[in-house]
Amino acid sequence: MNAMPELSDLHALIRADAPWIEQTPMTAVKILWIGRESGAWVSMHRWKAGFVARRHKHLAPAHVFCLAGSMRHNDTDAIMRPGDYSYEPAGAIHGATTALEDNVHLIFQLGAVLHLNDDDTPCGYHGWEAMAALRRG
Repeated sequence: MNAMPELSDLHALIRADAPWIEQTPMTAVKILWIGRESGAWVSMHRWKAGFVARRHKHLAPAHVFCLAGSMRHNDTDAIMRPGDYSYEPAGAIHGATTALEDNVHLIFQLGAVLHLNDDDTPCGYHGWEAMAALRRG
C-alpha cells in the first residue's frame, strides 16, 4: 500500500510503507507533513554511510531525532545514535554533518534553512516549497 493522500493541511496520514523519495544515490526522504501556513515540515531522512550534509544556517528552529545508524553532528565530536535528540535554534550556523554508517533520522524543521559556503556566504535556500516540490515529484 502506498502513501495515503493528504487529507487537508491539518490532517495527514502517511503509511509506513510509503516510498522513499531518492534525492541522490546517497540520500532519500519521506515527507510526512508540510505546514504551508507556518513554513514548517516534518520529514524522515535516510543517509548512506559517507554522506555529508552541507553547512547551513537555520532561519527557524529544528528538532532532530536519530532512529537508526549514526552520524557525526555539526562538525563536532558529538555522534548521534538511535534515540539521540538534537535541538538547533534559529540563527544557528550548522557545520557539516557526516553519516558514519547508514542512518535514518526524523526532522521537525520549523522553517527554512540557508545553505552556506565555507566563508558563510549564501549559496542556496531550502524551505517548505522545496519539500512540496519533492513530494509532487
